[in-house]
Amino acid sequence: MKKWFVCIVFILSSFSAAFAGDKIIAIVMFKNASFNKGLDFLTVSIPEILTTHLSTIKGITVVERDQLEKVLGEKKLSLAGFGDSGDYSMIGKELSANSLLMGSFTTIGQYVRIDARLIDIAEVKVLATYQVTAEIGKDLENKIAALAQKIKFSLTGEPYAMINIRSVENAEVILDGQLIGSSPIEDRFISVGEHSLLIAKKGYAEFKTLFTVTNGQIANLNHGLMKLPRTFQLDIGVSGMLPRLFPDQNLFATPLVNILAEAHIGQISIAAMCRIIQYKVVPTVYLPGGTTDTYEDDSLIVDYSVAVRYYPWSGIVTPYIGAGISLSDVYLDWMEKYINTQGFQETLVFTPFLELGTKFNIWDEQVSIFFGARVEVPTVFPIYEKDLSIFGDVSYIEVYRHSEWVTFEIGVSYNFF
Repeated sequence: MKKWFVCIVFILSSFSAAFAGDKIIAIVMFKNASFNKGLDFLTVSIPEILTTHLSTIKGITVVERDQLEKVLGEKKLSLAGFGDSGDYSMIGKELSANSLLMGSFTTIGQYVRIDARLIDIAEVKVLATYQVTAEIGKDLENKIAALAQKIKFSLTGEPYAMINIRSVENAEVILDGQLIGSSPIEDRFISVGEHSLLIAKKGYAEFKTLFTVTNGQIANLNHGLMKLPRTFQLDIGVSGMLPRLFPDQNLFATPLVNILAEAHIGQISIAAMCRIIQYKVVPTVYLPGGTTDTYEDDSLIVDYSVAVRYYPWSGIVTPYIGAGISLSDVYLDWMEKYINTQGFQETLVFTPFLELGTKFNIWDEQVSIFFGARVEVPTVFPIYEKDLSIFGDVSYIEVYRHSEWVTFEIGVSYNFF
């Protein structure tokens, strides 16, 4: 029997020692300071949620509600709080508590503002005050959980920092490799030191950064995301074009209109264009005796081109860069001046080009106006040359391209998908 008694005493002593260093806190009912009686349930709900979160924290013991009610009932005090300094000492002694949390809440529009005070029972002084604002029925529980964390650091004195993260709505927020929720995130407690942050959402370019927080710091991180082009979309556009800059010496071309079809797959697109172009051909004609002559002739032709474009991001302003090749089917019907025949000569012109442009989304991401520049970069090469010496009056005719061409265009496009 003696051995059992000693064992029980030892267990109880060990149990008491385990909690000797704990901060024991009593949480009383919160007062409803608003005129909305429909929120009376929060007088109990707020302490209950705080109790749930604080009870899981090592080093903190929360007085059970039943025990608190029993002691207050015996002393004829209210759960809604009390003010006499003797009341604090009496409650602390009865409950073996060293801290007391009390507070109130009120409404501001559709929001609830919670004010709380943490009181040192022995010295009857306020250790810390807290204030949180939450939207009714949306993030109230999360804000109360954040309040519990604030109380934890007030009681334990551990170093802490807090972050608020804002970005695109419902973007995933990954902190130090762990998903911590969706943006916006407010009043999130983190350890002091360096952290990695990744914000990601489908259809947007990811944002990555490193940041460092110090003890007691509240870091506000606001990072928007660049929207990427849709997985697949088809644009149809029409644009008018300005005359080319740096025209060739003997081949002038003025694009009149461009019809565009563009298929996007992610950030890459394939653009097919059909341009109606006015060509003015100025051939060099070599005559017998070493003399030369020129002759101008206008033609309306169709130019077909294909380009691959890259869009780094998508948004109100969406830039792109691309490269492609064009094919022009040119009919040369001016030969009859030099040879005794009717007819024409046809030649195909292949021209590589680079392009740079920007789209401006002006309506629901479907209608855009765009401005682009195309630079054709061929080396000097003949697009037409022929020895006609058999006719006697002409020895040679040639048309060369000699320089780079630049075309500017402005137009409108519609996104069908």
